[in-house]
Amino acid sequence: MPEQVKPGASLQDTAIPGQTFGLEYAQAFAHLFVQENGFFRGFKFGEELAAWLAASDVFVFPSRTDTFGIVLLEAMACGLPVAAFPVTGPFDVVKRGVTGVLDDNLKLAIEGALQLDPRDCIEYARGFSWKVSARDFLDYLAPLEAPGDASQVTMLSGS
Repeated sequence: MPEQVKPGASLQDTAIPGQTFGLEYAQAFAHLFVQENGFFRGFKFGEELAAWLAASDVFVFPSRTDTFGIVLLEAMACGLPVAAFPVTGPFDVVKRGVTGVLDDNLKLAIEGALQLDPRDCIEYARGFSWKVSARDFLDYLAPLEAPGDASQVTMLSGS
């Protein structure tokens, strides 16, 4: 179980858990966090990841190439504001200034995210539940009118 980060902790006290990291992420961490005397605790999964999320104050997402960012929603559902780059994925999921801060400077994004209310993150993430997603999908469906004369219907076949 991770140590609890104390209120008022600085960037130097920040522990960053993670699941999947490539070279891009490692370089981002090395550039930002090593300079700030931070630390990386390695890959976390399952209950251990949940324990780290519960003990964290902010979720740092250093990717510039993610397409949606489901992990951002998972972090927000745990009450973690997001610090990320302003790119596709975070830009589409994070409610700027409410559930996270997007900035080309991750240090500034982290400092800003630490000022946000975790309860706003939880409430916002509830809007992305499976039930809400299914309802939104059904709302987008449009009924098709049946042709008046079935003989006018053209059937396509593979033969």
